Amino acid sequence: SAEKLPVEYIEAHNDAGKPVVTLLGADISEAYLDDAEPSPLMEAIGRFWRRIVGTVKLGLVLAMIGAYPAMTVLGHKVDSSAIVLSSAAPWYSNDTGTAMTLLGRELTVAGWAADRSWWHPQARLTALPAWQEGISGALSEYALLASEHASREPGAPDSDLLAAARLLVPSQEAEAVPRLNAAAEALQSYEGRLSRGLAAQPKGLGVL
Repeated sequence: SAEKLPVEYIEAHNDAGKPVVTLLGADISEAYLDDAEPSPLMEAIGRFWRRIVGTVKLGLVLAMIGAYPAMTVLGHKVDSSAIVLSSAAPWYSNDTGTAMTLLGRELTVAGWAADRSWWHPQARLTALPAWQEGISGALSEYALLASEHASREPGAPDSDLLAAARLLVPSQEAEAVPRLNAAAEALQSYEGRLSRGLAAQPKGLGVL
């Protein structure tokens, strides 16, 4: 009630003769603040807000717990479909085009699982790393064989195919992506030399 407020009441008159009420003493004592009780409405709003914050925090924790296994499952992308080369940009060597397309698909679509950090969902996978290691190893063996059958001189394997074969060998000591990119560059170099008549097609080998 108004009479309990720790203020002073002074009544004066202005030029119009009407009373003017002025409250003086804006400083409120600590004892009064200690005895003050919060509004029931504000208490209800505070409880409601705390419930909202608690619900949001719980939802975030549950989402994080459930999201990691889901991301692990979604990261398992073993694509065993056949490679179809584009007719719009024909390759001089279909084998080179197939190898580069296959590498590009694994690097850009699924990502190379063996290079993932320990916390990444794909680092929990086993089938995808084995699949990609098998692809890299098979391409390495084929590139080595092709380098020997594409030599322009007896006993001199093609340098680009030989470099690609070395870079495609699976290794646990170094990151795979830089090596695979370098192998793709070597294959591209062989394709470019082949288009200019500076390299030979592998002889006696079936298509990849």
